[in-house]
Parts: sequence; C-alpha cells; structure tokens
Amino acid sequence: MQQPDWDPRDVTVLRDQRAAYDAMRANCPVAYSEFLGWSLFRHEDIAEVLAHPEIYRSGSPHRAIPNGMDPPDHTRYRSALVPFFDTDQMSAFEPRCRAIAAQLAELAVGLDKMEFVGEFAEPYALGAQCAFLGWPEVVWVHLQGWTHGNQEAALSRDRAASKSLAEELERYVEVAGTSPPTVTHTVERPTVRLMATEVDGQPLSDSDLASILRNWIAGHGTVAAGLGILIFHLVTDQQRHNNDSERPASIAAAVDEILRVDDWLGKSAYHQRGRRNRWPTDSGRLQGDAQGWRQTATSKVSRC
Repeated sequence: MQQPDWDPRDVTVLRDQRAAYDAMRANCPVAYSEFLGWSLFRHEDIAEVLAHPEIYRSGSPHRAIPNGMDPPDHTRYRSALVPFFDTDQMSAFEPRCRAIAAQLAELAVGLDKMEFVGEFAEPYALGAQCAFLGWPEVVWVHLQGWTHGNQEAALSRDRAASKSLAEELERYVEVAGTSPPTVTHTVERPTVRLMATEVDGQPLSDSDLASILRNWIAGHGTVAAGLGILIFHLVTDQQRHNNDSERPASIAAAVDEILRVDDWLGKSAYHQRGRRNRWPTDSGRLQGDAQGWRQTATSKVSRC
C-alpha cells in the first residue's frame, strides 16, 4: 500500500495553503496523498508531464470530457467544444453578465453588511452559468444545492451520493433541453447546440452531455472565488481602491494583476485527483512499486 507523504486536508495545510505548498515544493516536490493521489509542486515537473502525453496518461473512474482524456480523444472533443467559447459567443454573452452583476449590486446597495460570497459571488456565478446555457435563472438555486452536494460527496468520497448527483444532473439536462428558451436568448441556446454536437459523426450521449455540463458548472467555483479575492483586495487596500475608482480604464488590468498574484484556485500544485490527471505508465519515466515511484535512468521527475 502506497504510504502518503502529506494530507492536503490537514488543518495546518488549509490554514495557509501557499506556505504549505511552498514547503512541499522545497521538501517533497512529487508527493502522494490518499485524497489527491500524486501532486507535483515544481513548474519544471508539471511542464515535463504535460509535454509528454505518450508517457503520462490521463485516467478517470468516471467519464470526464475533455479533462480526463488523452490525445487524440482530448483533441477531438475539445475541438468540438471550443466554438461555444469563441470571441463572438463571449461578446454576445458579456452584456448579460453585466446585467446580472448590476442587478445583484442594486440589491446590495444600502445594506450595512453582507456575506459577499454567499449573497453575491455564488448567485452571480451560477446565474451567469444559467444565462449562458439558456436555462431559467431560477435554476441557479437548484444548481447551488447540487454543486455543494457534489463537493461534499467528493470530499467524503461518497460514491453513492456522487452517482445520485450525476443522475440528478442528467435530469436537469433533459428538462433544460426541452424547456422554452429564456427571453434573453435570441440565438440557439448552448444546451440545445450541445445536444446537436457531434464527434466523429456521432452525437454526444447523455452521459457525455452530463460530463461536459458537470465540468462547465464546476467552473462557477473559480468565478466565485475570484470575485471574493477581488473584493478582499479592494477592501483591505484603500490605495488600490482609490486608484481604481479614479481610473476606471485601469480596472481590467488591476483585476488581471490581482488574480495573477492571488490566484483563485488557491493552489499552485499540479494535483491528480484520483486518476483524472497525468500519471506514469509502466513504460514511462517513473515506475511504481511498493516503496513509491523509483527513478529510471531517463527520468526528469523524481519523488521525494
């Protein structure tokens, strides 16, 4: 049985993730944990793994499109999904995003205090997600419960709950695909377009659709976290707040810089959750045995 090098859920790690990851990078840059599997903490190791899909392969206990795939499958599925996020699609979607943000901001005006993530960031992220997919905005409340349940099931490794939640999402997809379009959609809804999408001349299956939408919906967490980080910096850095207020044209650049320095994922390690990301095959540069990974003559990625 593989012995863990660390526990990413330990209170000392969660208290200051960056400090913990910096320590791992210095002391154990290729580490194993029961919760995440293998984690790489050095940029050169991550680059090595990503540059060699013929050596390190992706794998997942569940179908994960496209992030749980290797080339050429990853390339084919990703190519089919890229048009949903091209410049024209995003430009058409931007006004709706701004309208949702403005509506939430109006509700916040006059409040003495608010819990920003729960009362603004999450409703915005999920509301924008529904608007993008062409789903009724009220669905965001259900999605909030689904995402929280999904996160709890993943953390506790409750497979029965995960299966139930996957089936629940498939029902959302079925209903959303047949429901009347929202008044804000003047073009074919992305969900309907997705149902008509083909790969190698074959339509996506129901499980494929659920996998893709699960991936897209999960992204709301990074959006909410990013908003929380931005507000934190504005509240705690009065000079930055004043500069941005006086120079609105600089806000976009300031947002990019804040999220570059204080990234919204809250981590810099390359994690393998279960077997979803790259891991070495038997013929790879890293081979597994009872003592962990052992370095071959050509290996560039070594375990601590």
